[in-house]
Amino acid sequence: TFMAGAGATFSQGLPTPRCGKIVPHPLERQEAEPPTFFSFSFFAVLLLILQVALLLSCTKEIRYTEDEIREFSPEAKEHIRNGEITFFMAPEEVRFAIGSPTDILVLPPTSDGKERVQWIYKKWGGAIKTELVFVGNRLMEITSNDPNLKRR
Repeated sequence: TFMAGAGATFSQGLPTPRCGKIVPHPLERQEAEPPTFFSFSFFAVLLLILQVALLLSCTKEIRYTEDEIREFSPEAKEHIRNGEITFFMAPEEVRFAIGSPTDILVLPPTSDGKERVQWIYKKWGGAIKTELVFVGNRLMEITSNDPNLKRR
């Protein structure tokens, strides 16, 4: 390095300003800007996730086989095949009709000592919720805000 006139210095033949401003070396590689939230790859991943969610929501869950329900009454078979629930169904019939619950809670027994069990179904993070209470192995209470729940 040697000093040139007017306060400039030369390093490897390239001028470097001495006014306090940092300027990238013209031959240095510039760092790429970090990806933004709205980058193309973000939208590609989001689109892929949405496609998978749509595909999964369109598939029909297999809840039972005909062999599993052959011993049930004709009325229970009809409810199961239609994916609907009704009062006095047994837990196994309900499971075949609408699937397995998200949570199962054992409640205090009735005053006459019958077992009480609550099944809870949650969708969309709990925004849609169905609560079923079985007393003595029969469905006795249905509380739901699910517009798609079929019941008779």
